[in-house]
Amino acid sequence: MKKGATTRQDYNDLLLNIIKKTASRDEFSVRLTPQETFALRSRIHLSDGDLKIMKSVFKKSLGFDVLSSRCSVAELRKKCDTSDNYDIVLLPKEKIAEQGNKEKVDTVRVTMKDVEKGISRRVEDLEKSNRLVGVEDQLTLCLSGDKGADETKLCLSIENVSNPNTPDNLMLVCLYEGHDNEEELQANAQDVLEQWNRLDKITYYSKDGIPLQKK
Repeated sequence: MKKGATTRQDYNDLLLNIIKKTASRDEFSVRLTPQETFALRSRIHLSDGDLKIMKSVFKKSLGFDVLSSRCSVAELRKKCDTSDNYDIVLLPKEKIAEQGNKEKVDTVRVTMKDVEKGISRRVEDLEKSNRLVGVEDQLTLCLSGDKGADETKLCLSIENVSNPNTPDNLMLVCLYEGHDNEEELQANAQDVLEQWNRLDKITYYSKDGIPLQKK
């Protein structure tokens, strides 16, 4: 910037130069945290390649990157991953084709392996982020089912949050292609329903590492 210059472009250049220098520091407040970057990626369904392109665009256009590193986001994603607690299997199913003839197709069934573990993990996350409310000695849990199109879903929700009816509060327990009648529920969701019936307490750790137990 020329000495004594007062144009808008000069001020923009000065501001960008200041931010570029600040952006190299870890405490740079304009950059999104790994948690915020992960939330952004999840909300708008960015792939790792999309995130890489977005970071490149910010760097090229602004001269600095407002997103956290892909490695930090990947590490956070690993911590949030719950796929290890699900069984995902392909099941052959007979369907009526458009021509009216029967054909066999593969369908997917997803079931939670350990319902208590899944609930404990979710409650622990809510506790650590100060989103668990109205809890003294008891947790209020709700098991609900939904039949939409060709699929039936069973989901759990924890009612001890400020907005329990949001879809973000739902935790998938079972998903299969078929009806929600007794016969198909027993064939596809019997194990998780039996786990639900046996459930009488939940054990989890507080943010201070103290084991807690709720009925």
